[in-house]
Amino acid sequence: MKFLKERNDFSYDFAIYGLGFESRSVALLDSDTTEEAIKVAIGYSVNTDVLNYPDNKAAFVASNCKVIEGDDDSVFEKFESVFSRLNFETPVNVQLDITVMSRYRLASILCRLIKKLPSDSIVSVVYSRSSFVEPPSDSTPIRTIGELSDELIGDVGDLSLPTCAIFGLGYEPDKALGVSNYLDSNIVLAYVPKSDEERFETCVLENNEDFLSQLASTNIASYSVDMPYSTYVDLKSLIISLKEITRPILIPLGPKILSAIGAVIGLELQIPVWRVSSDHEERPVERPASGNIIRFDLSI
Repeated sequence: MKFLKERNDFSYDFAIYGLGFESRSVALLDSDTTEEAIKVAIGYSVNTDVLNYPDNKAAFVASNCKVIEGDDDSVFEKFESVFSRLNFETPVNVQLDITVMSRYRLASILCRLIKKLPSDSIVSVVYSRSSFVEPPSDSTPIRTIGELSDELIGDVGDLSLPTCAIFGLGYEPDKALGVSNYLDSNIVLAYVPKSDEERFETCVLENNEDFLSQLASTNIASYSVDMPYSTYVDLKSLIISLKEITRPILIPLGPKILSAIGAVIGLELQIPVWRVSSDHEERPVERPASGNIIRFDLSI
């Protein structure tokens, strides 16, 4: 597997979308590159009647998408039946739209593609950034802390080494702080997302002030949300160096593009990559598309 530095134009054989209640769920639906593709939209078993979910579902159906709905176990089972229709004798180009997928789903599907597609296949991970929406005024509920997917448990490593928790920060109040206290890691590092939306960056810093104040400045770094290749290279290099002296755990909060990058690195370096989930118990919020599409390509 190779994380490609240059972006090229591809026509896709298979396109996978997330079906959710945000209007940006369908932001990437009408594309010339997926006109001939087998299309599947993966929806949920909850919040299917709120905000834009019904209209989004109708849009996917009108575009000849196979719509799959249900809980995680049932949608993965149904996804396998569609996935098996691909020709695994020759390279396949796949577009994976992670915009409104849960982190567990995006990582599970991405790991499946990486492991099962034939050599020289392409996987393009795409993410439609939202326009700025104010963060929740209080802490979001946390129901699940654990591996990002079944493939990202990682190796136990040398138990004599200290653990090192690497957080990608989001703008939810005190989420990183709460998880850090729960893990009680020996070493904690923070990755702060940078983007052209200054209000987002300001909220990240303000809502993680207590968490960041506990860290030395040398333990705080930043990454550009819009530059996935640079983020991949920097984060992978950091983790390789940390593996010599610690047992690193990656916890990618914030923009989902970091979760996808983390899944790739987790498979490559066999480190644990964790998720922190509210299990759909947060209040549904509309996040319209900003028009900014982030993408990275993997050559299998």
